[in-house]
This record gives sequence, structure tokens and C-alpha cells, in this order.
Amino acid sequence: DAVDVATGDFNITGLVQGQEYKLGFSDADMLSNWGTYGEQFYATGGISAATVSWPEFAATLTPGVSGTFIKWVPIQKSGLFIIKTYDVTTDEFLENVDVYMEFKTPAGTWEPVMGDGYAGYTMASGELDIPSEGARFDMAIMPGDYRFRFERDTYNTVWFEDAADSSTATTVTLLPYDPITYDGTWVEQRMTPSDLSSGTIVGSDRFAVAEGLMRDAFGDFTGVTNVIVASGLDVSAADPLSSAGLAGVYDAPIVLINQARTALPYQSAALLHDIAAANPTDKINVYIVGGAASVPDSFKSKVTAALGGAAHTGTITRFGGATRYDVAAGVAKHVRLKTGAQTCFIVNGSSPTYFW
Repeated sequence: DAVDVATGDFNITGLVQGQEYKLGFSDADMLSNWGTYGEQFYATGGISAATVSWPEFAATLTPGVSGTFIKWVPIQKSGLFIIKTYDVTTDEFLENVDVYMEFKTPAGTWEPVMGDGYAGYTMASGELDIPSEGARFDMAIMPGDYRFRFERDTYNTVWFEDAADSSTATTVTLLPYDPITYDGTWVEQRMTPSDLSSGTIVGSDRFAVAEGLMRDAFGDFTGVTNVIVASGLDVSAADPLSSAGLAGVYDAPIVLINQARTALPYQSAALLHDIAAANPTDKINVYIVGGAASVPDSFKSKVTAALGGAAHTGTITRFGGATRYDVAAGVAKHVRLKTGAQTCFIVNGSSPTYFW
């Protein structure tokens, strides 16, 4: 409702006696066009409100010319760390860069923010916006000193600015939010592609490393018409190990999934997309290694979708079994059937520690 023009009163019904409230005022119209006073809170005039008690209080609004009112500017200009990432070789925006943050504690030590330090990943614009105090977000970064780490598959991990480790990283200071003058804190980082020829392939996690391995081994994927799909989690780690022989038989990349998630890892989805795109006239055959607990049936449709749909997907064959040993035996029998191999490798399958 609106304030009574004649008296300046505004009556709010339904409040509970003894309960504390915070109130704000705005003279924006229905199209969000600001009037004389903008948006203000009782009784600070700022973005945070003083607590008021039931049942009566008075608020005085100050015209905007005094500089005490709030006019909400676009979010890119309101109390943010704005992260921008680029590919150093092309100077183009780089998406899917994982950003991690550390903050300096009052004791002078550095600790990760938000648990493990993960702040999010950059979008297609190369940008990740991290809201700070005053940006009207439930989760916000407080003023202080921060350090940033950037990770992406097939790119070298780097600390801002181009530092190899946290101890040499450039510190970024977020100042207290000022709604009139604050214009955001920009952090720009250019990422260098990993030198795959060096023999070292790095990534932010196992799915990123797996993608790097496949791209290093298969190049642009021309002629690849078979893929192996297996779980990338520790609980099913024996399955991708068992699939190595199958990958050799079909000259096929191994694509990892995470059965604890409802979607494919974006690195794996990108692999499947690129394999299909490199072979537009071929259907891609899919070999699933592991039972339904390792690779649920629901992932068949996800793999098909990543390949471009049923028109680009060939047969889907599962090598399953009650245990990891059954799965491994089924794969080994198929490899022998296809190759006539008379030699086998014996590996301890009880724990990844012994996967030699």
C-alpha cells in the first residue's frame, strides 16, 4: 500500500506485539522508475535497517540531493567481486573456470571461504559475480583481504595474478560497501592451456583429468565411433580399470560419469559432444562398463543426448555383473573373443591402492 498523502501515515495490520521488524521505503513506480527518494531503510538511510519495535515509530525520508538515499544500480556495479577469465592464446572469454577463494583471518592466517574455498565457475561471458556485503544476497562476502585460485581442465592451475602458489598470490582487498561510490572489484585472469606434450595432464578434478587424457590420446576424435562409459567414483573404481582392454579393442575413449549426480560432468558431456561432431555421418556405439549401481540406466538417455540424440547414437551395450569381479570377467571374455588374446593381466581389484 502507499502512505496517506494528507497525513503521511502508513498503517500496517497483522503485526505481532513484541516481535521486532525492519522496514524499507521506496518511491519507485510500477516500472521501477525512481522518484525523488529512491529506496531507503529506517532509520539509517542505508541498505541495512535499524530494528524497530511494535507498535509505532516514525521515519523521515531525505531527498536524494542530500546523497543519503539509495538507488539500486545494476548488480554488476553493486558490491561485487567480478571475476573475468580469458584464454591467453586467443584472449577470448573462458567459461567453466572453477574459482576458489581464501580470506585473511583477524589472526593473519589464510582460510578457504565457504568450506572448501569453491566460489563457483565462470559463465560463457567468462564472468563470475561474487556478491559482497550490501549486494542484497543471502550469501555474501564481507570486506577484507582475499586470494583467488583458478582451475580448468586442460589449463594450468594458477593463482591471481599468474602466481604458482598461494604464498605468492596477489591479495585483493574488498572495501566496505558504499552505495554511492562503490563500483565493484574486478579480478581478471588469463589462463594458459596445459602443455599436453610435456607428459603432464592436470585438471580441477578426476573428470577434468580424464577429459585431458582423452583429448591428448584422440586429438580431434576423427574416426572415433565407439566410446566406453564408466563410473568415476571411488566406489566403482574397478570398472574403468577393467574397461582399459575394451578401450584398446575398439580404439575408444573412456568417458567417466558421476552416479551421485543427476547430470553428466560437463567435461564428459563436452567429450561426447565433440566425438559426435567430429563424425557427423557415423553413429557412435556406447559400451557401459559396470552394473546399474555404477552407471544407472538413467544415464543412457543423458549419454544419448550429449551425442546429439538417437540419430547419432548406435548400439548401447552394458558389461554388468553382481560384483566388480563379474564385470571384469565379462569384459575380459569379450576382449578375448574379439582378439583371440592368449595373455592376461592379473590385478588386485579390492582397492584402488593396489590398482597397479
